[in-house]
Amino acid sequence: DSWVTYHFLPEALVPDDDIITFEPSVTTEKSTIPKFDIPIDDVYFRGLLGDRLLVKDANNTPTLVNVSDAISNTRLIALYFSAHWCGPCRGFTPLLIEFYDYLKNEVAPTHGLELIFVSSDRDEAQFQQYYQKMPFAAIPFSDRPLAQRIKSQFAVQGIPSLVVIDSLSGRIVV
Repeated sequence: DSWVTYHFLPEALVPDDDIITFEPSVTTEKSTIPKFDIPIDDVYFRGLLGDRLLVKDANNTPTLVNVSDAISNTRLIALYFSAHWCGPCRGFTPLLIEFYDYLKNEVAPTHGLELIFVSSDRDEAQFQQYYQKMPFAAIPFSDRPLAQRIKSQFAVQGIPSLVVIDSLSGRIVV
């Protein structure tokens, strides 16, 4: 007459038997960052996200990077639909940043999740002001038609919204 609770934890984002290589040319605060051989569907994600994403470097400076490079070593890709002018977004974004930073700094630098900001901001200045606080990649603000197409493809009707995609299959996970 007692309750027994079983916690079924998800399998690791990258299985133990996956191939791991180390890239000594990458300099980080940690000695080396493992690189996993995750066969991402590059064609699908280039079609979905365009050819380039804004990715922040170690100095927090956004630079345009090929989509394939930006999402390599990633098992899950989360599209974060948000805007500076949205009150609920301004409340949720700090929590998402804290979660992402925790994964990157406390769990592992290659935690298997990449967040991509898809902006609904009304102008470039709002986008820049809001994006400067985020550690994630982003669809460039200049590519408004692409951002609108992504929102339509995932039927985003309100923000904030978060869509998590499996990088192997391109299927929506959450």
